[in-house]
Amino acid sequence: MVGINKNLIADLYCLRAGISAISSESERLKNADDRIKHVNIEMEDNIAGIVNYNSIVHTSKKTLKSAKHEYQNAKRKYDKKSVPFMIHSAITVCLLVLAGYLNHLRMSEAKLVFLYNVLLGAVLLFAVVELGRSVFIGIRLKPLRKQMKKAKQLMLDSKTWIEESKKGIKNVDEQNISLKGQKNEYGLSRTYVAAVSVSIAEALYSALSVSFGKSISNSYYSALDFIIDMIRSGKCDDVAAALIAVDSKKASGRFEEAAFKSHEQLLSYIDKDIGELSSELEKSYKKLSGALATENERAVLKLKQKKAYTSDGIDEAAMIISKSNSQEIIMASLQAQKSRSCFDMARDIDYILSADKAFVR
Repeated sequence: MVGINKNLIADLYCLRAGISAISSESERLKNADDRIKHVNIEMEDNIAGIVNYNSIVHTSKKTLKSAKHEYQNAKRKYDKKSVPFMIHSAITVCLLVLAGYLNHLRMSEAKLVFLYNVLLGAVLLFAVVELGRSVFIGIRLKPLRKQMKKAKQLMLDSKTWIEESKKGIKNVDEQNISLKGQKNEYGLSRTYVAAVSVSIAEALYSALSVSFGKSISNSYYSALDFIIDMIRSGKCDDVAAALIAVDSKKASGRFEEAAFKSHEQLLSYIDKDIGELSSELEKSYKKLSGALATENERAVLKLKQKKAYTSDGIDEAAMIISKSNSQEIIMASLQAQKSRSCFDMARDIDYILSADKAFVR
């Protein structure tokens, strides 16, 4: 970094570290929000499932009623037609028995063969006629049997659908009871996470504005990678010149592309810079720490005014805020979040600073 203002680069990295720390808090809050949103989606799906089950029950009851009616109609017709079928079938059997008997007598009484033959022929003729009637009626009964079988199966299926749907409704109701419990639990957890994370983010955001706002306003946080790269590469001598370049890119509609390209460049040298700028980064954080001390106190006071915590809870929250905004955590965030662009992390800042307004339980 020969010929580059190391103190300026250190200040920019310190600002990036602060943005990274806010982004980390935003991710924590997003995870809490996503858990509740996931439960909400599951509950909505379950409600849709209940509606679907109720629809199946309603349709199945109508189908069952229709199937019963169809079965009864078919059975009435079948019963009506089966009586003559049985009569003709019985007559046919009787005539065949009689024919067999006459045939036996004809064999033993040879003198009356002709008479027995005529009588036997008449009986067989009537038997064939009765058999034909039975067959004809049987053919007409066949579709009625199929209709009854089909209606009976539909009745059984409808009852099964109704039973299974009612079981499904019961299971979904039980799931919803569990989900409501989870939602309540997550909601309480989210309330605490939001209060603390938003306090940490607001304190750090205000401290960054106080410490570095004269050079870079928060409206340019999404362009920080571009600004660092422009100064680091020697294309701009100072922040003012880099901001002009940012405005030029925005005016041409190429800012987003330039921001991501600069982030790719930054990844190639950020580790080296952090190692070389350790003493300068120490000075930059000290510049930030004075403003942070004041903003952390304001954040704790704001929590007290909300009266959302007991005194023990406030003390714990104060410790968390102080620790989260320590040099160790903020500088660790610079390394942890280096793979994310400032363009993306600026959205995280917007998310956490408007967390309670945007969140829907």
